[in-house]
Amino acid sequence: MQSTLIATSKVTAKRPFHVLSKPIGPICNLDCDYCFYLDKTEYYPETRRFDMPDEALEAHIKNYIESQPRGCQEVTFGWQGGEPTLRGIDFFKLVVKLQRKHARPGMRILNTLQTNGVLLNDEWGAFLKQNHFLVGISIDGDEELHDYYRKTKAGRGSYRQVIEGLRVLQRHQVETNVLTVIQNHNGEHGRRVYQHLKSLGVQFIQFIPIVEPEKGKGVSSRSVSDIQFGQFMIEVFETWREADIGKIFISILIMR
Repeated sequence: MQSTLIATSKVTAKRPFHVLSKPIGPICNLDCDYCFYLDKTEYYPETRRFDMPDEALEAHIKNYIESQPRGCQEVTFGWQGGEPTLRGIDFFKLVVKLQRKHARPGMRILNTLQTNGVLLNDEWGAFLKQNHFLVGISIDGDEELHDYYRKTKAGRGSYRQVIEGLRVLQRHQVETNVLTVIQNHNGEHGRRVYQHLKSLGVQFIQFIPIVEPEKGKGVSSRSVSDIQFGQFMIEVFETWREADIGKIFISILIMR
């Protein structure tokens, strides 16, 4: 079985490509109301563990690198979840070791990690900085706006734990961007959300609108409306252009 898993890939792509890996599957330590990953365990009723075995990890890294086109000098590995930090820091130390083992001569390996930030501590911060990870951390606004949907398993708000994680990243100078989901609750507060993220010292922001299908209803009540989304981005843009052009970078701005 192991020899099959680590077999060399025979096919190379015509162009560089990028995939996301889920080392813990859909498992998460939060219980966000709008998360579409958590119920994916129902697809595998006989499965009790969703963590990626070490031999599968090596197979993935080896074949992912070997499948890139000849002459490719840079490969990015994206680690998401669920919550990928649940796999533990030793797993990611192995990731880096295996990437170095299988990288082509002169090839640059990059890693991105999307996290809710809850488990981050100084050990994580030092590791992520040392190995040049780009980390995305999810924050939906100030404490009231964030906690409305982003809750712990016990039903409590997660904001304070997440901000502790952000401070770890900032303390260790890890390259970080914030991912903010725009939904029906914070969708009325573009300026408020932006100003709060700015007050946290955030310099890179991604705004992602949530539009959930709901059987028989079109979209769910949590979804941001078209009017909300448009007004949200207008408020963000107007606030940003007042003082932050060239200082704070936003992945999506709607301009005419």
